[in-house]
Amino acid sequence: MKKYNTNQVGLLLVLLLLHASVGAKTITVNGDGSGDFTSIQAAIADVGTMNGDEIVVFPGTYFEIVDLLGKDIILRSSNGPADTTIDGNGFDTSVVKCISGETPAAVVSGFTITGGNATGSFPADLGGGMCCENSNPTIQDCSFIGNTATYGGGIGNVGSSPMVIDCRFIGNTTDQWGGGVFNESDSPTITNCTFIGNSGGNGGGMANQGSSPTVINSVFRSNTATGGGGGVFNFVSSPTLTNCTFSLNTADVGGGGIFSESSSGTTVNNSILWGDSPDEINNNSSSTTTVRFSNVQGGFPPDTIDGGDNIEADPLFADGPGGNVRLMRGSPCIDAGNNGDVPPGLLTDIDGLPRFVDDLCTEDTGNGNGDIEIVDMGAHEFMRSDILRDGMVDFADYGFLGLRWLDVDCEDCGGADLTCDGDVDVEDIAVLIDNWLAGKI
Repeated sequence: MKKYNTNQVGLLLVLLLLHASVGAKTITVNGDGSGDFTSIQAAIADVGTMNGDEIVVFPGTYFEIVDLLGKDIILRSSNGPADTTIDGNGFDTSVVKCISGETPAAVVSGFTITGGNATGSFPADLGGGMCCENSNPTIQDCSFIGNTATYGGGIGNVGSSPMVIDCRFIGNTTDQWGGGVFNESDSPTITNCTFIGNSGGNGGGMANQGSSPTVINSVFRSNTATGGGGGVFNFVSSPTLTNCTFSLNTADVGGGGIFSESSSGTTVNNSILWGDSPDEINNNSSSTTTVRFSNVQGGFPPDTIDGGDNIEADPLFADGPGGNVRLMRGSPCIDAGNNGDVPPGLLTDIDGLPRFVDDLCTEDTGNGNGDIEIVDMGAHEFMRSDILRDGMVDFADYGFLGLRWLDVDCEDCGGADLTCDGDVDVEDIAVLIDNWLAGKI
């Protein structure tokens, strides 16, 4: 079950109230002919489709290009991205477009977006999966897979500040900047997103030019750049990265994790940069990176400002080489962040687990601003009830606890000792029940 923070819930409530107050209608799209339309674009373009309307798309693969045409509508799938795909293969342009002043009330939610190819001349070189020009849509629970562009293989933003929430960028490419996302002259907010296996010239995961994006609770893993910034590349930009995890990213020039140049000022809070190559952070051309309450392998290169309370210690990923960057028991990143750097209203981690959890077995080294529950470093909050470290508390964890039932005087008890008293008993069951079905199920 997906958990949303209060800001996301507030946005959805506003959209629902707007939907109800203006007598908005629901329009259905189904490729088998049982809906109001068989084409997503036909539903959007219809003269009867107005601001506030909701278009619900039923499962299937839709081979078409989708342009919201400046309409502040809710475009969502009925079953989520696993069952509903918009495929732009063969059209040689962006798959989804917001290029006519769309506002945050324009929502794209629950699609796999693939097959985009924006490699033409400007402006047809921006955003293989999705192009946002001078628009600020809300993009939620979408998977951008296998798109390509000159700038921004997954999403390309110019003069736009979309909210991108719970999205996945996988295997997108560019020969220039931003394999996953490219931002120019804008300030998008990116929350709970994963960037995996994207590639580009500069910025395998993300590239920023003259931009100030805010990136929260996000993972950059196994992205590559032939230039700088396997994870993130910054040019005259000032991004803020909070509770992010960087791992196994590579860059030929430098900054396997983050590369900043041309007077960029990057801020990194509560984050983990570990296992990137050839280095974690690289600053060039009068750029600086300020790091606070973070775990950075190799320490700090020149022009990196130590903002305090940083560490350099193995984060103990559950399976770093295999891509599971959740924290294991005993990680030095547990209870080691700064609550004051977490944006207000952000209550869960990238998995939907509670963001502030006090681990009884870990000495607090972070700053709780007076609270005993201190945020962890990285995108994933450690929760002992998630015994198997898969981002959810369910019957698999219950079954493992059962295998160690009534073990006594055991150190950690294989992770089944949730109360840290050396035994596996009813108290541990109670902790598991308290967190039952937490996470993304």
